[in-house]
Amino acid sequence: MPYYNDRQYFTRSDSTLFTTLQDVSTAAPVSGIYRCTLCGHEIVVDKGRHLPPDGNHGCKSENALAVLLSGRKEAAKKFQWQLVAAPIHRHSSPNSII
Repeated sequence: MPYYNDRQYFTRSDSTLFTTLQDVSTAAPVSGIYRCTLCGHEIVVDKGRHLPPDGNHGCKSENALAVLLSGRKEAAKKFQWQLVAAPIHRHSSPNSII
């Protein structure tokens, strides 16, 4: 979970972008902070950049190692990314704000 000092700079959003899990190696739909659903590791990714592939982000949990070593496709699906924070670009059109 990201830290913050002053809550006045944060706005709650019910956008499905925050609940939709993103597969590894896919392009980030928006710029923001993403967390690994397996280990909780957080990263910053710009819109359009690819989310890191399996285990390529410092995931050190036992579950992550088991998935990496197993090589099973169904196990690899556990590595996903979830958007936890995204910037609001005031210069953008209202439709592009989350």
